[in-house]
Amino acid sequence: MPGVLMLEALTQAGAWLIRETEDFAHSVIVLKQAKTIKYGSFVEPGRQLQLRVEITDHGPRETAFRGKGVIEDQVMVQGRFTLTRYNLREKNPALHATDVSIVEGLRDLYATLRKGSVGARAMLRAGSALTPAAALAPANPS
Repeated sequence: MPGVLMLEALTQAGAWLIRETEDFAHSVIVLKQAKTIKYGSFVEPGRQLQLRVEITDHGPRETAFRGKGVIEDQVMVQGRFTLTRYNLREKNPALHATDVSIVEGLRDLYATLRKGSVGARAMLRAGSALTPAAALAPANPS
């Protein structure tokens, strides 16, 4: 897994955390800025990158994160990044139905990811509710 995909994995983890936190209020969440991104090594096929993202600032349009990807206590990627979010209908009201369709698809995908994630299965075995932070599944490059 090259560095650009590790950054994308952190971006996706952050986007899912925003969606969960804001009850899927926006159809589009994209990377706005990446700062101080440092890479340790490539992730070889078959190895599992555990992602950890933390919100450092949450505004009405942008959310800043600190994140890292770790394998067996070795940091493979870390840094700060900012995601921005919006709905398509904000620029074109005719796209309201498209926003609704995108959000519906994302909700379905999230439900599937939560059921299939290693963390979700562990939490279910332990009989605990899944929190937004625990719901973030690790990225597996294989």
